[in-house]
Parts: sequence; structure tokens; C-alpha cells
Amino acid sequence: MAAFGDQTYKRGYQQFDAVGYQRGPDDKLHTADDVELGPVDVTWSMEVFYATPGSSSDFVGKVSPTGFFEPAATSPKNNFDVWVIATAKSEKDKNGRPVVGKAYMVVTVPTYTFQGRRYVRDLDRWVDDGPAKEEK
Repeated sequence: MAAFGDQTYKRGYQQFDAVGYQRGPDDKLHTADDVELGPVDVTWSMEVFYATPGSSSDFVGKVSPTGFFEPAATSPKNNFDVWVIATAKSEKDKNGRPVVGKAYMVVTVPTYTFQGRRYVRDLDRWVDDGPAKEEK
């Protein structure tokens, strides 16, 4: 999870890493015999769910060449579901295609009100901040 900021709350950033694994002797994914190979040299990108393919995602934020996600400085006052995509620079699968990994991330507002209570983002969770104050 990452979050836009406002006058009261700072933006919530997120760091991504790409780590390679070998399937191990059983040749099956995600089993106990898989071997961690370490960091993989990747190119980072992101896609916003429900956005037109190829459209800009700058209104949500940017992911750096090192995998550091920085939310946009101005909040669009909405939550966004995002794929953060790591494409290996030199590794190919057995069909010759680049190896790609995706991570799901929600970029959210710093506070929201639900059923008369105000909730505030605190790192990767929401904290009940008490009854919502009436806006005049």
C-alpha cells in the first residue's frame, strides 16, 4: 500500500525488489525446494487497473529505476489499484520471452470517513481516529 498526502499527512511510499528463484529438483513453483538466486536486474513500470492501455499513470505516481514508488504530490482524492511490473533485462523464459513479475499495490487517500468514523492511514494499515468532525 502507498498513499497520497495532504496538508496534515505525508505521502506513503513503497519500495519494490525483484528476487529470482530456481524451481528446485521437483521443477514446481512455490514449493519448499525452491532456491533463492538473489536480486534480478529489472526494468520497472506500472499499470493502473481499468486505465486505457498505454495511457499515462503519472496522476497516481511513478516508480523509479530502483523500484521506489513515489505517489503523486497532488491527491486525485481517489484510491487506485496498480500493478507494479518488473521485467528482467537479460533473463528469458523457455519460450524466449522476457521474465516478468507483477506486484499488486493500492495507492490510497490519507484519510477517509466511514459510518461516521474517521480513519487515518498509518504505514500499511488504517487506524480509527474517532468520530468524524462535521465540515462547515
